[in-house]
Amino acid sequence: DADGRGALALACLAPAPSPALVRRLLELGADPRLADAEGKSPVDHAAAAGRWSLVTLLDPEHPLPSSVRPGEGEADVPDRAPLALLRDGLREGRFDRLEDLVGLLGPRELGGLLVDAEAPVSVERIDWLMAHGADPDAPADGADGDTAMFTLLAKGPEQAEAIRALLRHNVSPAGAGGLARFLSACARGDQGARGLEQLALELLDRGADPFASAAGSDPALSLAVRLGWLRLLEELAAAGVDLDARDGRGMTALHLAAALGREGALRALVRLGANPEVRAAD
Repeated sequence: DADGRGALALACLAPAPSPALVRRLLELGADPRLADAEGKSPVDHAAAAGRWSLVTLLDPEHPLPSSVRPGEGEADVPDRAPLALLRDGLREGRFDRLEDLVGLLGPRELGGLLVDAEAPVSVERIDWLMAHGADPDAPADGADGDTAMFTLLAKGPEQAEAIRALLRHNVSPAGAGGLARFLSACARGDQGARGLEQLALELLDRGADPFASAAGSDPALSLAVRLGWLRLLEELAAAGVDLDARDGRGMTALHLAAALGREGALRALVRLGANPEVRAAD
């Protein structure tokens, strides 16, 4: 056809592929090695679609993923999409048996598996997928369009190691409200540990947005005061955030510092230019 695909390739791409049709085309002399305009043979198309029964018909010597190889006494090869096979293998942690599937998937498909809504987050999983070309900007599995990084930022302290793993692979935390998303999760869990403040500083240094608030959260500066993170407060001020921005209760960072008795934060805010005359909603 116009794309250089012969009858065998079209048979492999059919919505309801027929092994009997493929077998008959081979008997009639159709060439299973004929490449189309993209350089893909019928075997390539069948493998990419997870139609392993057709792969074995076209090329009995073609290597099959270990998860679909028939066992002793079994004749049938199950048809399963490479993405489903890879997802199952990752959930089971069988990284050594997944190499033969990676080449059948694109970077965005791999990136969508960095975080799995139905499996625990795994640093080993992140490292393996990133090493095999996963696109970290792809929407994460079951995350309503969020990337893996933004999904993990919303979980805060419980996924600190996974966030650090993405940073080690030079994944950017940029995007509106990213820093506030992480700080909000820390504040919800009352997690003010210095190690987490250092991670917040690294996120800011690596491009996390300090200005926008995450959906349903307070400004990053207010959250820094709640957490008692003075180093982060100073860095946010240096980045140019609004020192008199109000949270969801109409309070500025200075109101919070006074109400919570955080004298160090109060002194720093006044020194940096926060307005001590501004009134809260009450």
